[in-house]
Amino acid sequence: MVMLVSRTETPLDRPARPHRDLAAVAMGVALCLALVETHGVSYAQEPGAIHLLNQADELSRSGDVAATLQTYEDLVSRFPEDERAPVALLRLAEGRWTAGDREGATSAIAHLRDRYGRAPSAAGTWVLEGQIQLQTASSVDDLLTAHTTLGRVHALFGRSEYPDPTWRRQAGVARGRLSLLLGELDLAAAEFLGVVEDEPAGPGTAEAQTALAEVLIYQREWNAAAEILQRVVDEAPADGLNGLTPHSLASRRLSLLHRTVFRPRLRRSPWTAMRRLEVPGRGLDNPVGLAVAPDGRVVVTDEGADLALTFNADGQLVGTTVVDRGGFPWTGPGGELYVLDRRTIQQPLGETVSATFAVPDRGRFRNLENLRAGARGVFDEWFILDTGLRRVVRFDRQRQYSATLVERGGGSEIVDLALDRRGRLYALDGEQNHVIRFGLDGAVEGTVVSGEWRRPEALTLDALGNVYVLDRDEKTIDVFDPDGTLLLTYGPQLPDGTRLRGPRDLAVDDEGRLYVVDRDLDAVFILE
Repeated sequence: MVMLVSRTETPLDRPARPHRDLAAVAMGVALCLALVETHGVSYAQEPGAIHLLNQADELSRSGDVAATLQTYEDLVSRFPEDERAPVALLRLAEGRWTAGDREGATSAIAHLRDRYGRAPSAAGTWVLEGQIQLQTASSVDDLLTAHTTLGRVHALFGRSEYPDPTWRRQAGVARGRLSLLLGELDLAAAEFLGVVEDEPAGPGTAEAQTALAEVLIYQREWNAAAEILQRVVDEAPADGLNGLTPHSLASRRLSLLHRTVFRPRLRRSPWTAMRRLEVPGRGLDNPVGLAVAPDGRVVVTDEGADLALTFNADGQLVGTTVVDRGGFPWTGPGGELYVLDRRTIQQPLGETVSATFAVPDRGRFRNLENLRAGARGVFDEWFILDTGLRRVVRFDRQRQYSATLVERGGGSEIVDLALDRRGRLYALDGEQNHVIRFGLDGAVEGTVVSGEWRRPEALTLDALGNVYVLDRDEKTIDVFDPDGTLLLTYGPQLPDGTRLRGPRDLAVDDEGRLYVVDRDLDAVFILE
């Protein structure tokens, strides 16, 4: 299997990744590039072609991307009739795209389709083209275009003529993910069912099962979702890249279901134990915000020390980042962590230049200088809450001003932002005591949650779409289901008898553990 190295890029300027689970599509492209082309055309088998393909594999493993791609080009040029030529062309297209050469990738795709259109690797070109369209999408129309492109796999490479299901699985899962983003739950379920029921079991099946369970969760079919997730846990391999496998994802979803759905149904608390996030040698000094990544990393902004502290999944402090009056950090759609101070956004421990943002003001542009919260959208756009101007502003992936979603006036005061797994933005209004939602196109979809809070301070969502609102004065956390129904109220007393005194922020990880920052107690509590 070829191992391709991504081009160098700063995380703040990376291409769009419309959905973090769609990264599996990119990984999946490489899984079957080593398939031998045996369908439709009679190819030769040249020893020289075999040698070049093996040489390219060795160069790829060494990290020499340029030499790897050149070797693929040599193979196609010298042995165009060999069965490995279309395989090499698809690898070449994927490698060029990964290296940032979209024009070169498109050229290789066109060559493969024109010369080897009946080879199974030609199906891979539609998956790759759909992936490129996804990663560069800037509108809902672009997502629809990618959805159509991926549909060409099933239209052109049917099961009877092309028994190998690899590309159909990948296209089906990707189309299902896109249907979820577009709010077409029934279409998403049909795509995932097609992979699970119409194709032989293999790579991608467990991913489709887990995604189908996600659709059932959105449709409130809790028991059916739990049964599918348990099947994945029992049958899918547990090992994988960084532990991010369908097995681990299904296990986390099951834990989250038990905490937020099944336990409350039995009138039991979702969280019965508690521990503190320890900072060796120094403790915390006025912590005000935190975020949790899917891989278990935690970042805490400590206002007293003007630092953002990063912890690994084992709770060990692995680094600090200087911030000025740090606000609420957050997790991006790819699992990356972001921290902000008054004027800039950066990634903790990341090799990135701090990003600033400017808005039009009386014929000129003015930098935002009181950043409190943010989110990164499915089109890699930025949503920024500035408390000085009292605005929620959207910027494109190049950090150019796009639109103002909420601004001062009308008795509104947005205090926090969050993004759900379907790319929709949620804004907590501290004056109106409600949470409003914006669609993928930036249009207001209306109020999704209302409460009688005294001082709503922070907002987060879990992977099931449940909404959590922290009331700073009442020292409680209200949990609502995706339809806005109150599921439970937690606090101010914690499992060990500690009472919250000055809660400022909260987060929920993929297993349903609740993290709460208490500024007055100088502590981060982890409830499990």
